[in-house]
Amino acid sequence: MPTGWVRSLHCKSNVSDDVIIQPKPSLSKLRLPRSCTRSQPLKDSIFPFPKTKPTNPKPEPRPKTMPVPPSPPPPLLSASLPSFVELPPDHPTHGVVQRIFLCSWSPDKEGASFSGEIDRVFRIRHPIKALAQFEQYRAAVKARSAGSDPRCIADGNEMMCFHCPAGGEMKIGLSGYNGSDAPVKGIRTFSGSDGAHESVAKVKDMEKRAMLVCRVIAGRVRDGIGVDSEFESVRVGKEEIVVLDPRALLPCFLIIYKV
Repeated sequence: MPTGWVRSLHCKSNVSDDVIIQPKPSLSKLRLPRSCTRSQPLKDSIFPFPKTKPTNPKPEPRPKTMPVPPSPPPPLLSASLPSFVELPPDHPTHGVVQRIFLCSWSPDKEGASFSGEIDRVFRIRHPIKALAQFEQYRAAVKARSAGSDPRCIADGNEMMCFHCPAGGEMKIGLSGYNGSDAPVKGIRTFSGSDGAHESVAKVKDMEKRAMLVCRVIAGRVRDGIGVDSEFESVRVGKEEIVVLDPRALLPCFLIIYKV
């Protein structure tokens, strides 16, 4: 009997050992190896770099830039004068104007081709006022035609003509019959470039000459010498048309050529 009681007590003691939690040894009783006691503190091993507050780097000052002065305005052109833009030889329009000039030089005369040289070609740019004046004249011509001529009703009978300034000078001034003995007073224009050249051919001292390619609103054309209020221009010969109103001409290109 005593032996059984002791065995029963021993089993109960084991149960108590399983239930009771053994206290953990304190950190103070732990002993580190000698190598650890001589090394640096633990926090320094875990965090090898010192803990510093992040600082925002100051932005470098930008170099002071001086304000760029505004470019000077372009020179003002006169509101009533055209401007000239030279077309280089490789420009497509330069080639077109050159072909028009050469092809219209005595097309009906064999062997009478142009023997000179085209030196320069300029495009003429007109102010808005001049363009408006040209279109106003066209509208007036169309209104006066009153259905008499289909071409006048459509566009005022516009055509392309050549004109040489007085004396063959290199300027845009228009010349024509102005003397008291003139058959008709107006501006001389020609359907061919040779006709315009011959109109100033008596000037022999000039190496270079000027010719204008113009848009012309011929309107109602009278055949033969004479002035009539029902007509805007007069045909003189086969190639020449004398325009009675200077508003009917709008020069487009200036050709400088050598003969």
